[in-house]
Amino acid sequence: MAPNQVEVQQRYSQVAVDVTTRPHSLVVSEFMRPLETSSRAVRWNLDPGTGALVPVRPGGLVRSVARDRIRHGGQVQGAVSVLGTYYLSASAGPDRYGTVRTWRKQAVGDPPAAFAWHQAEGPEDLSHDARAGVLWSVNEYEGNRYVYSMTL
Repeated sequence: MAPNQVEVQQRYSQVAVDVTTRPHSLVVSEFMRPLETSSRAVRWNLDPGTGALVPVRPGGLVRSVARDRIRHGGQVQGAVSVLGTYYLSASAGPDRYGTVRTWRKQAVGDPPAAFAWHQAEGPEDLSHDARAGVLWSVNEYEGNRYVYSMTL
């Protein structure tokens, strides 16, 4: 590691494919605890022919093409990116509805994520179905588990 360079450990929690970028990209996000109000999302390009991560040079390291710090209010369980907007699945604990928040990087400053709509209790990961124009999610509580879609 070079002088003055800091290695940051990510706490990966979820992975999604963004098919709205060219080339398609892999988006990995962090889970953050209730009092932590921002998290990171990292993006890597995918090879259009193979779907594999694109290395910097043949046989070399794979470097991310974007790193975003998203201010969101905590307890983000999953993230997916669609046309430059992140959709964040946030839980609120047992017997409380989760939410979807949206966030879009801006040229100057990074705004906090905005409330979009409610989800089931205990929401988890998100996935985007571009053909149907929906987000898919699941929730985690025993005896109360569903797979459901939400129209964008």
